[in-house]
Amino acid sequence: MYVQINKAKKTYSDYSNAASATTKSNTTTTTIAPITTTSIKPTTTTSAPTTTTTTTVTIIPPSNLTASATSCSQINLSWLDKSNNETGFKIERANSSSGPWSLIYTTAANATAYSNTSLNQSTTYYYRVYAYNASGNSVNPSNTAYAATPACSPELIGFTPGIGTAMDVTMVNGKAYVSSAVYGLSVVNVSTPSVPTLQGSSDVPFTGEKIAVSGNRAVVTGQTPEGMAHLWMLNLNPTNPAGPFVTGELASTIAVGVDSGFLDVALNSTATMAVVAVGTQGIWVVDLTNPSLPRHIFTYDTPGTACGVALNSTGTLAYVADGTQGLRIISVGLSAAPALVGYKTFTAQIIRDVAVNGGIACLVNQQGKLNVVDVSNPNDPNDPPASITPQILGFSGLLGYCFNVAVSGTRAAVLSTPAGSTDALLEIFDISVPTNPVRIGSASIGASGDGLYLDNTYVYVAAGSAGLKIYDNDASLSLIYTVPVPGDAYDVAVNGIYAYITGYPATISIVDLFTQ
Repeated sequence: MYVQINKAKKTYSDYSNAASATTKSNTTTTTIAPITTTSIKPTTTTSAPTTTTTTTVTIIPPSNLTASATSCSQINLSWLDKSNNETGFKIERANSSSGPWSLIYTTAANATAYSNTSLNQSTTYYYRVYAYNASGNSVNPSNTAYAATPACSPELIGFTPGIGTAMDVTMVNGKAYVSSAVYGLSVVNVSTPSVPTLQGSSDVPFTGEKIAVSGNRAVVTGQTPEGMAHLWMLNLNPTNPAGPFVTGELASTIAVGVDSGFLDVALNSTATMAVVAVGTQGIWVVDLTNPSLPRHIFTYDTPGTACGVALNSTGTLAYVADGTQGLRIISVGLSAAPALVGYKTFTAQIIRDVAVNGGIACLVNQQGKLNVVDVSNPNDPNDPPASITPQILGFSGLLGYCFNVAVSGTRAAVLSTPAGSTDALLEIFDISVPTNPVRIGSASIGASGDGLYLDNTYVYVAAGSAGLKIYDNDASLSLIYTVPVPGDAYDVAVNGIYAYITGYPATISIVDLFTQ
């Protein structure tokens, strides 16, 4: 760039030679040399390329995985730890060697064993194990190992002596309520079944036979030392372990005999009313609203011998096994006298026991017959000639005279004794078609049959000196287990995985039904 000082006009050549030009006029001209301008661009910094290096950490899977069943509900695993950089091990299980696999447990580092518990009996389980750390699992798992749990074998795990001759047992909230001679009613805490603990016996000793429990109250029937039928009302206050306490009693002048006395008892859900089978005197309705003063308020004298009684779920109907007069269905309550609602008689039969399941009643008799009766509409008018006759749906002959029946789902189990024999028979019936009950199996107990319990899988028999016998509830009626118990087994109740057996002398025995 040029800076011009004077105003004289110049030509192109003047500019081009300005640096060396000489002016001869009197005008003084100052010439400034060209200014060199340097253009500076913004500085750009270019980094060298960054190279990321990923290091793959190899985790070696465990080896030599083995599985071994130690009981019907436990399998133990062991393996060799081949890695030194694991965070732990992931154990997977499947029901087949091809999966699908499920993660069941994650161990800490350096583990080499695991016990898988709470398994099903008679089941095969497959296992594999991965090592893992922050980078993930080992590429491959261990070898696959498998084991099968065996069938569970019942085992006597505890018993409580010193409670008299135990006659009847009821299970409520982790406690066994046992009626017995001498001690009346005993309460056994069975929350730890292997160590059953006698919590207490009634503060008043008596001879108890039948028991019914509802809430914190119990009713026990039995007899006095003079042989008279008697009823005791007891408070089961759980906060006072010294009990139970007799709060009231109901005496009678009925002598106890084969067909007389307080033969059975049922209790409504609020424990305000009991219905007692009183043999030849029919049934008694007992008001329990004042526990210190049980009152006999009504009698319904059935035409036969009331041997057994059951209540419906609302406590408004009593189903009575009435000996020669069959089944009697009677309305019961505290405010109105009992009234016959329906009945069904059976020619030349003495009905000894009744079990009700929904709208079906199963009755057994002394002559050897199982009757299935529809009681869903007790006063069914469509069964002539009587206008209040429940429909008999079906029946089946038994192999001996019978005193015990139990019902579960579509099965009925019966204990019968053939004429001239002291050994009981167990008979199982399919009542899925009530109009045609079908005997699907029978088996000799080989001893007396005193108590009976039935569920959908097994039949449990308190078999006197033979202890507890357990049979498959199917056509085979196979004897699968015999569990000896101290003394003679009189009755059995099942709650969850435990069976509770009362017997003589003076015991309640507890059997774990699912131990190896």
